[in-house]
Amino acid sequence: MKAKIKWYQEVLELEPSSKVFFPLAKLFAENDQYPEAIATLKQGLERNTEHFEARMLLIDCLGRMAAMDARHRPAMEAEIRSIGDVLQRYPAFWQSWAGTLSAQPQSKDAAVALSFLSAAFADASISWTEIIEQGLRQVLMGEQGAAAASASPSMAPLKVVAPPPVPSHEEDDESDGGIVSATGPIPLVRGHVQRGSGEFSGADVEDEAEDEPFSLRTLSMAKVLAEQGDTRGALEICDELLASAQEPAERQRVEAFRHTVAASGRTAVPEHVTAENQPLQGKTKLINTLESLAERLEARAAR
Repeated sequence: MKAKIKWYQEVLELEPSSKVFFPLAKLFAENDQYPEAIATLKQGLERNTEHFEARMLLIDCLGRMAAMDARHRPAMEAEIRSIGDVLQRYPAFWQSWAGTLSAQPQSKDAAVALSFLSAAFADASISWTEIIEQGLRQVLMGEQGAAAASASPSMAPLKVVAPPPVPSHEEDDESDGGIVSATGPIPLVRGHVQRGSGEFSGADVEDEAEDEPFSLRTLSMAKVLAEQGDTRGALEICDELLASAQEPAERQRVEAFRHTVAASGRTAVPEHVTAENQPLQGKTKLINTLESLAERLEARAAR
C-alpha cells in the first residue's frame, strides 16, 4: 500500500489536476490516515469541483475526525450543506431510487424512507406520525377484524355512520361488516377497511376518504417527476390515478395533465455536447504525464 501511495503522490506532483487524488485519498482513509485523506481531498476538489464521490468521502472523513475533535465539525457541516442543497433539488431522484429498492425484499424499509424524503423535498405536507398512525390502524384492522379495531380506545376513531336498523336479523349481520355468526371466522375485507360498507351514503364515503392512508403517488408527485424530466414515471402515476378516479372532474384533470406530459415527451430533443478537441488534448496530456513519470522512475533505478 505504501508503494501505491507514493506512486499516486508522484503522479499528483507531475499533474496536480489529475483525478488520481481520489484513489490516493481512499488509500489514506482505508489506512485510518484521515488528516492526510482530508488534505488530499481538499486539494483535489479545488481543481475537480465536479467530483461528487470525492465530496462524499470528504464528509465521511471529516465526520470521523469530528467524533474525536470537535474543531472539525464546522468544516463537516459546511460540506453537508453544499451537498444537501443539491440533493434536495431533485426529489424525483429519491422516488426513483425508492422504486428500485422496493423490488428487493431486504430493502423495502430503505425504500419507504427514500419515498418519505422525496415527498419532504417536494414540499408535501406529511409527517412520520401520520404515516405510522395510518399504518398501525390498517395492521390492527387486518389482525382483529373491522369490529374490534373500530372499538379500540387506543386508536383514533374512524368516521363511520351506522346503517339504519332493519327488522331482519340476517340484514343486521350483513350491515355489521360481514360478520355471519359469533363463532364463525371473521373475514378480512379490504374494501370495508378502507372505504366502509357499500350501504353508506356518498357523504359518509367522503368522510372516510379523509382517513385513508396517505399515498405518495398523487398528481402533485406526477408534476414533480415531469418537472425533473422523468416523463415515464409521471405517466405511470397518471395511469394509476385514472384507474382509481371516481369523479369526472378528477379524471378530466389527470387526463389533461397526462396529455401535456406525453406531448412534451414526444417533442423533447436530447442535447448533445460536441467537443472534438477534448479527446486529443486529453490523450496528449496523459502521454506527457506518463513520459515524465517514466523518466523519473528510470532516474531512480539508475541511482
